[in-house]
Amino acid sequence: MRLVVSLTTIPGRLRRIYPVLRSLIAQSEPFDAIYLNLTEVSRKGVAYELKEFMNELHLLGMSEQIIVNIEEKDSGPSMKLLPTLKREREPETRILTVDDDMIFSPSLCWTFKEAARRNPNSALSLSGWIVGDSDYEIVHSVEKETRVDWIQGTTGILYKRAWLFDDELEDYSKETLAELLKKHDDHWFSIYLAKKGIPRIVIPGVQSEFFTDLETNGIDAISQSNSFFSQVSEIGNEMKRRGLYTESFIDFTKSIKYVIYLALCLLLLLGTTIGLYFFDRLAFIVSFCLFLLFYCYTLRVIFNNYLSISPSIKSLLIEMIYPCLAYLIVPAFPLVSLAFLCCLGIALYLMNNIQSHNKSGWTENEKEKIKKELAKFHSSFLVDLYLNKCQERYSFDDALSAIAKNLVVI
Repeated sequence: MRLVVSLTTIPGRLRRIYPVLRSLIAQSEPFDAIYLNLTEVSRKGVAYELKEFMNELHLLGMSEQIIVNIEEKDSGPSMKLLPTLKREREPETRILTVDDDMIFSPSLCWTFKEAARRNPNSALSLSGWIVGDSDYEIVHSVEKETRVDWIQGTTGILYKRAWLFDDELEDYSKETLAELLKKHDDHWFSIYLAKKGIPRIVIPGVQSEFFTDLETNGIDAISQSNSFFSQVSEIGNEMKRRGLYTESFIDFTKSIKYVIYLALCLLLLLGTTIGLYFFDRLAFIVSFCLFLLFYCYTLRVIFNNYLSISPSIKSLLIEMIYPCLAYLIVPAFPLVSLAFLCCLGIALYLMNNIQSHNKSGWTENEKEKIKKELAKFHSSFLVDLYLNKCQERYSFDDALSAIAKNLVVI
């Protein structure tokens, strides 16, 4: 199997890419070719220091191992793949695209080659995403091959050359989200593969064992922009609507930390609901209605995103036991609701204590008895003293005992 690796970079990272290239050369099973795709001027109008770079590449002894493609036009992130297609024409060749800000493990080539032998008709990566109805699930560090909607370029993507022959790969004209897709090559190539019915699969392996961030990670990176996640969400939702992204959530309960978090949130909600019952019936009704709302929303998300993959009965029961499970995936609203219920419970508790404190004096019947007992003294002063001062400090029984002993309590 012929396997080549392909990448691109930007002018600001060009003179810092040598450790990346060195890690690609130092593979336990070498790549058949390493392509670095560049242009003379980036699409932002910044010139590449090509002469200096080529000289340094020669001095470092890497000029023979690295094939530098100089293109006329900068096509953006897709530069990591498109120019290489012009060099590699054999249909069975595999092309691995990687990022320019990672140091790669020596076993990277061997890992992808073995995975390609097991999955000859699938595009492969070490991470990817699944688009749900109201949320996204990232898939990585899996124990077995897992299908996803789009595969993530930061952990490498392996393509088969036979899939990438038509002009549609470079034609954005038919896309309503063309400008966004030009910035997000992971999505663009995943959409292209989805149209051809080619599965996108995350292969087993721990991401951190294969990739180490370089110091240039984040420099002029699209993923660091404020609008990155909103752009990715917009593309994902549109492709879900079109029926190109069709995978379902894998397992909401696969993470122990996640289950513990959900269990604690649920206990907090139930505890608040029970607590409100003892302080205020109206608050109990409101909180219980919110609780039912959480549960109904949970069932909706479970049936939309989870049941379609035919989970086991045990897994389904686990989902049902945690009523807020899928609802709590939606980040803001449930946490705000829980905070509101907690604050409401604390406020009602404090109000109840204040009311209880205010009612700690004598009842009207007790006051009448005190008046009758004080009548023998024929003193309005004592009556006023007992009714206005003593009841704040002494119980009814203590006051009655003092009067019987002809004592004045202050």
